[in-house]
Amino acid sequence: MLASGAALEVVQQTLGHASLGTTSIYISPEQSRLRREAAKYHARLKQR
Repeated sequence: MLASGAALEVVQQTLGHASLGTTSIYISPEQSRLRREAAKYHARLKQR
């Protein structure tokens, strides 16, 4: 959902979580994947 542009609060409500902390546990792997993908193509993020 986040990859599609959904707001974090919308994801939280959809999953039925009381706190954003709980939602962030599920989001962390997605953020890591996005960072890896961005690093492949973004000049400043490429590993030297």
